[in-house]
Amino acid sequence: MSKVRKVFTTTYLNSKGGKCTKAEAVLPSLGHKLRPGYRKERKQSTKYYGKCPDADGVVKMVPLCTDKKASMEILNQRLATAAKARHGLGNPYLEHQYSPLSKHLNDFNNALEDKGVTDAHRKLVISRLTIAFKACEFGSLESLSDTRLAEWLSDLRRGGKNITVLPSKQDWFTMREATALLEVSKAAVRAMVLRHQLETKGQGKARRLARTAIEFMLDRKCLGLSDQTSNYYIVHAKAFGRFLVKKRRVAWNPFADMEKGKTEVDRRHDRRNLTPEEMIRLLDATLASGRVYRGLGREDRALLYVVAANSGLRASALASLTPESFHLEGESPSIDLAARYNKNRKALKQPIPLGIVGPLTSYLASRPSQQPVWGGTWASGHRGAEMVRKDLADAGIPYSVDGPNGPLFADFHALRHTYLTELLRNGVDLRTAQLLAGHGTPTQTARYSHRGFEDLSKVVQKMPGFLPSVLVYPRLTQTGDIPGQLLAVEVNEGGSQQGDPETKKPPISQGFRQRQAVPDSPIQERGRRGSNPQPPERQSGALTN
Repeated sequence: MSKVRKVFTTTYLNSKGGKCTKAEAVLPSLGHKLRPGYRKERKQSTKYYGKCPDADGVVKMVPLCTDKKASMEILNQRLATAAKARHGLGNPYLEHQYSPLSKHLNDFNNALEDKGVTDAHRKLVISRLTIAFKACEFGSLESLSDTRLAEWLSDLRRGGKNITVLPSKQDWFTMREATALLEVSKAAVRAMVLRHQLETKGQGKARRLARTAIEFMLDRKCLGLSDQTSNYYIVHAKAFGRFLVKKRRVAWNPFADMEKGKTEVDRRHDRRNLTPEEMIRLLDATLASGRVYRGLGREDRALLYVVAANSGLRASALASLTPESFHLEGESPSIDLAARYNKNRKALKQPIPLGIVGPLTSYLASRPSQQPVWGGTWASGHRGAEMVRKDLADAGIPYSVDGPNGPLFADFHALRHTYLTELLRNGVDLRTAQLLAGHGTPTQTARYSHRGFEDLSKVVQKMPGFLPSVLVYPRLTQTGDIPGQLLAVEVNEGGSQQGDPETKKPPISQGFRQRQAVPDSPIQERGRRGSNPQPPERQSGALTN
């Protein structure tokens, strides 16, 4: 019969009370005695242990639980499972069930790398999963729970109340003080300062953040996690679960039943499109500017905006283009994009308008071959929005405007929205726009197309009207007219009306009078159906009891 017992562990502590190894605490020259100030502690474990063979058949002491009876049951079950495995009847997932979750995450990271996922996206996925699994206290595959992950995400979305109290007489804060108050990284603070143009002063280590900036970031933090970011965690968890199933480490995906939230009710950073007039103003202001942004001069930025708004390519794709990527000869100019720089990992041949070929040819003639045309760190450092914001400010165009569901931003990705909006606005069908955008579904393409009230109004004016040839309606009369008189109006093919000119005037404020009983006119009698004749007493107008 299997036995369980508690084991004793020895811990070595240094002179400051911290843990250390036995080699650090014991000196052979002193006869294997402890160093001065060092000590060792011998404690009994809280859990019970038992001998059980691992996947390779090696017998080891494995931890069980704190209850002795339950530990006996767990050990017997594991011994029975190991015995079945020796005869080919074991659980094929047992060898992975108790292994550390960090090992599976590392294997998932390697699988993403082999798949060709970009380094930035791969690191973001692993970082989010690591944070989520640590917060949910997932240590092994058997501890994975979609319910626990959903509860954690719900708590983050709920946000909280701002309980951080700032020093009363301090108006400026260092970056270290800001990160301690906000409990976020320096990169997150810098990104929020750039996105919302918060007040700062100084550069480098001398940079200081205004009190109003800290208060704004604290309020934003209390809003909680957005539904879109919460959905990203769910998508990554499902992808990790599919990896486990594919590698036969679990029987089913533990996160398969998780449902994503509706992002329509909580929008934090929606983009807008730039109108043709705004694009011209942006390009003129960029060419008139003497600013050099991360190695891109005024002409570089202007041609970059032109290509982005006429091809719909993303920032990372544009940053990878070389002069050899452009094919401007003939009547079908295009841009070739390698598969490793395309988001869907497919090689792309993107057509571009003939109207930009001339300026683009002259510009590329001076660019070195086999070198990125728009290189630098503006794309890899995610600084495209900051670059566009400064040029928009020179052109007098607002970076953000009020939308129906919150502010709409005109960052660098808004040029892609401009491209797709103009395509669909000029009669391109949704399927063709989807192929040009490289989207997987038409629904995704439709989200990039924006329509304002003026666009909708122009379309509605093309409606035929659907009016009858003779329209009958009560005439609004003024003093002196016959009360309740009806007017017959003839309607032309174009929808215009012909009738008494006086009836087309708007009624005066005193023109609405109490309606009076009026005998039926010939027009009304002609409008009745003969299939439903009225009784004689109703035709005579008499009332019956």
